[in-house]
Amino acid sequence: MNKNLVGIIMVMLGVSLLIFIGFTALNYNEPRGSEAVLDSVLDKDRVMEIHVTLDEEDYRDMLNNPMAEEYKIARVEIDGEMVDNVGFRVKGNSSLTMVANSDSDRYSFKLDFDQYIDGQKYKGLTKLNLNNSISDPSYMREYLSYSLFKEMGVATPGFAYANIYVNEEKVGLYLAVEGIEEPFLERYYGSGYGNLYKPDGTGSDLVYIDDNIKSYSGIKAAVHKKSGADAALLKMIKTLNEGQELEKVINVEETLKYFAVNTVLVSMDSYQGNMKHNYYLYEEDGVFTILPWDYNMSFGGFSMGRGGNSSPTTLTIDEPVSGTTLEERPLIGKLLEVEEYKELYHQYIRDFIQGSFSVETMTKEIKRVADLIRPHLAEDPTKFYTMEQFEEAIGEGAAQETSLLESSQEEGSIIESGIPGENQGDKRLPGGDRGGMPGDNRGGNMMMGENTIGLQKFVRERILNVAQQLNGEIPSIGSESDSAFPREGGMEFPNGLQPPNGGAGGERPQPGMAMGEGKGQFPEGGVQGGPFRNGENKPVDRGVMSTEQLTVIGAFLGLLSLLTILILKKKTKYTS
Repeated sequence: MNKNLVGIIMVMLGVSLLIFIGFTALNYNEPRGSEAVLDSVLDKDRVMEIHVTLDEEDYRDMLNNPMAEEYKIARVEIDGEMVDNVGFRVKGNSSLTMVANSDSDRYSFKLDFDQYIDGQKYKGLTKLNLNNSISDPSYMREYLSYSLFKEMGVATPGFAYANIYVNEEKVGLYLAVEGIEEPFLERYYGSGYGNLYKPDGTGSDLVYIDDNIKSYSGIKAAVHKKSGADAALLKMIKTLNEGQELEKVINVEETLKYFAVNTVLVSMDSYQGNMKHNYYLYEEDGVFTILPWDYNMSFGGFSMGRGGNSSPTTLTIDEPVSGTTLEERPLIGKLLEVEEYKELYHQYIRDFIQGSFSVETMTKEIKRVADLIRPHLAEDPTKFYTMEQFEEAIGEGAAQETSLLESSQEEGSIIESGIPGENQGDKRLPGGDRGGMPGDNRGGNMMMGENTIGLQKFVRERILNVAQQLNGEIPSIGSESDSAFPREGGMEFPNGLQPPNGGAGGERPQPGMAMGEGKGQFPEGGVQGGPFRNGENKPVDRGVMSTEQLTVIGAFLGLLSLLTILILKKKTKYTS
């Protein structure tokens, strides 16, 4: 064969190999949706800057017609990096209604990077939710909740604080939360991920109805469904309600971790409450697990403990539902019917209240986050609560929380927060013109700061109450009002919950209490559960290329091979 021809072929193959290696190295260090890339965007140790620019008429229309939740095209700048043609709209359910029926325009927002350009992403993200922290005078329930789920090894969306500006006007301090979609699934489960659902409505309680998938219209796919998805969902629901061989359809460990954290946090605006929503279901190979979502009402901030003798810290751990029953919530009810699973659930609760949720750890974290956001809240022109209410909410709480939004409605005047009352136009619109937004008869105190317990008080009292339940000192079933309010003294701790100083039962638990060697403790190293864990409660960095990248590289190599063949034929023709 001609030496020149051989040289050409060798050069082309060498170039192909170098390109392949380059793609692989790039992908390994920064795979799409990787934890490293995500953390660089949603950094927990700083407050981001997000500037949204859109046509003023579009913004006016968005504020005038919020319930339409219509996307507008916008340019978004995140920490100095620009992305054009981004979908921008208001979002929310009850929170959207609350703001729409008030004199505030502090809506939660959604950024959709591929709304107008298919496949467009920002640092691997397809959607970013900007949450306004309504109903939360501490401004950190959701932040802390996601942190705690992540510490327990539950697949959790990325999140970070951000100052939001729209058309160069500062809106305020928000919590940016990653949308649970393809990049999230790739990060936790790899490129061959399964199916994802966001239940809300008929069937979202997972109670068996029949074998017709249409009967479960409230369980909607959040990503494109794969072959066999409907059959797997129906099989799970039926098997779950029968209560037999649950491990064949439920990822028991991951699901019990979720319920352990959700229960201790008394997060009842969830599957465990009467709304049966604010969660995702992930399925792979016919096995399902529950994923966390929407936590501005956690730490007892929903309907728990309002009135009567009940308290937001007294939810029972073995009947951890509100406004419903375990029979109507089989995903937790059927698991707790199995003694082995109940013991595992109790152990996860022990691990949680002694680890990331201990008094010592939470006190430090609450202070850290408060120090991070305090100066930004002080300059927030639309915040729902005063700085005094913020300080009370992160500590012991107040006798009654009234939001600035409610104050503006009652007084009908200009208030310190900058939220316009009846006599003030919207500063964010030209000339103070609200563009005809209905301002009359705007009430709306639904779920607005009615939780009166502060974060640190909640942590302290909740740990005491849960420890008493685990010890059998107070009932672990029944309504939350049946459980005695946690006592400050005279308390005996269950196995594995002994104070590290070996003190008597009458002593208060010490912060960061150490794990004992009591009944039910796991072998050394603990339980390593779930398909994506590496023993450090982090997603596995699989170092694999996405399907899109493999397709591009395969096509490129195929083209090079074709060119090589054509050159070879051409050389053969003229040298024969």
